[in-house]
Amino acid sequence: MMYYDGELTTPYKSRATFFPQGLRLDSVTRKDSGEYSCEVTGKDSSGKPQYFQDKTQLVVLVPPSVPIAQVPTSVSTGSTATLYCIEKDASPPPVFTWYKNGVPMPENPKDSPTFQNSSYTIDKTTGQLQISPVMKTDVGQYSCQAENPQGKESSAPVQMEVSKRVLTQKHNIQGGKGHRDIARCQEFFNGICLEQRCLRKLSPCHMPKLKTSKPHPSGQLKFSHYFRNRE
Repeated sequence: MMYYDGELTTPYKSRATFFPQGLRLDSVTRKDSGEYSCEVTGKDSSGKPQYFQDKTQLVVLVPPSVPIAQVPTSVSTGSTATLYCIEKDASPPPVFTWYKNGVPMPENPKDSPTFQNSSYTIDKTTGQLQISPVMKTDVGQYSCQAENPQGKESSAPVQMEVSKRVLTQKHNIQGGKGHRDIARCQEFFNGICLEQRCLRKLSPCHMPKLKTSKPHPSGQLKFSHYFRNRE
């Protein structure tokens, strides 16, 4: 903005009024927020040029619009899930709060009996919620709220499902008739298989620990190779 030759330049010309001691803006928007400076030039009694400047900060107050909760619809146990609360209109910027099944989530999960077994971090200024590692109990509906001094708005809830991380392994059974069977890890967490089931027999597999090629203590089972499938 500039006041030149007795009038203001565009785009403020049609909605700003200048007077000797100040400036009035009509129909302000969030874009009008910013730093404004006033410069005055002249001469003193001796004819020496003089220059003065003063600055002020203008904050146009705008309530939050309805935020959008970006939530993954399905994640695996043991993984990391990052949720975002998006709101771009509020001025000053809003503070964000996350909700699970309608219950507010504290910044520190240990502060609440409801979330004390959860593991997550919340950035209230950016609206980011990170859950790591994801557990079965993290399944639910997540929503967020954006709030500033002018008001608050909440997002629609989004359901997040939690599935088990599956590890499929192939192994050889030695002795007698040698044949190959397949075992599926039903519960996989941090590299450890908590429960294994044989696909053929649908019963517990007597197998050595994961990530090893050493023979089973019984001398009957030994891994040939393995691969991981994530659901």
